[in-house]
Amino acid sequence: MAGVIYYIRSAATGRTYVGSTTRGIKQRWSEHLHYLRKGTHHSRHLQRVYSKHGEDDLSVSTAHECRPGEDILAIEQQHIDLFKGRCMNGAPVSDAIYAAHAAVRGRKMPDSERKRRSESAKRAIAEGRAKRGPWSDERKAAHSERLKGRKMPPVSEQARKNISAGLRLMHAVNGTAAKPKAPDRRTAFIANEVESWRLMRAEGKSYREIERITGRCRRVIARECGERQK
Repeated sequence: MAGVIYYIRSAATGRTYVGSTTRGIKQRWSEHLHYLRKGTHHSRHLQRVYSKHGEDDLSVSTAHECRPGEDILAIEQQHIDLFKGRCMNGAPVSDAIYAAHAAVRGRKMPDSERKRRSESAKRAIAEGRAKRGPWSDERKAAHSERLKGRKMPPVSEQARKNISAGLRLMHAVNGTAAKPKAPDRRTAFIANEVESWRLMRAEGKSYREIERITGRCRRVIARECGERQK
């Protein structure tokens, strides 16, 4: 036997889900139940019937046993076409991968599933199974070892001139000597340049324009300007 076409029928609605498998109908049925119980089945029609009428409403049966050489998807499509208007497949096509994507396209995650995932993530963090939270000394050392030898991307000569001009303007406005302050937790270039970024923002320049002028990433500029403006 090269595969099986199977039906999942709803007694309450009279509708049918058509599927195919080459692994055995019992295994495929257990997979359907797994996702239906989680509320994440790719067919919203089948999931809706399951959620409303329960597991006992559904039954699975063999519709056709394919012989070697038969096109299982073509045969499945023939069976899907028999149930036009009464088919619970996510999309009226036999290609399972396409059908799954077509069925969930534009679909919003249910609040229950969103809550379940959130609680699962919180448990993982609390139990130390997630990567969030403080790094251990061993992890810090391993990360430091991986970064050894890496260098910051080169800054163009024009960017250096723009940075210098911004720093001179900053010190002229603040009346301070052109001497970089010792940074606390930030790298020296951020501690020295952030005030010039703020001045450019005050002049109405966008983060993208400042990025083009200084050669720095606009996300870093936005983050630092935002922190300083709090």
